[in-house]
Amino acid sequence: MIDLQIKEVSQLVFLFFFFMCVIWVIYCLLSFITEFNKQRLRLSDLELELETEQLDIPLRKGRVTYLRRTVPESKGTHRKLDEYALELRDLDSQIEEEEENKKQVEQKRREEEEAKGRIKLREWDF
Repeated sequence: MIDLQIKEVSQLVFLFFFFMCVIWVIYCLLSFITEFNKQRLRLSDLELELETEQLDIPLRKGRVTYLRRTVPESKGTHRKLDEYALELRDLDSQIEEEEENKKQVEQKRREEEEAKGRIKLREWDF
């Protein structure tokens, strides 16, 4: 049997630290076991997600190849539409300028007619 009689203070200090170390080792083991279980559950969740994502890979590959074929065509179409929009804006601005010029010419013509009319009225006044 183990003799647990304490004869010196050093034996008491040794036993205290020994039991503290044993308690600490037990705590570490329990912490490891609980953390290990959490990590194992997380790993199984990640494996399930990975398997699910792997099923989507062929569908996404098909989508990527489809987009590789259609995007250059769409870019060309988009470029043509942009050029067309620029032409329309230019035409619109030209039309607005022409209308503005017509309005100015018409206004000058009216002012000249009014001026001629005023001159004639002045002539009649004499």
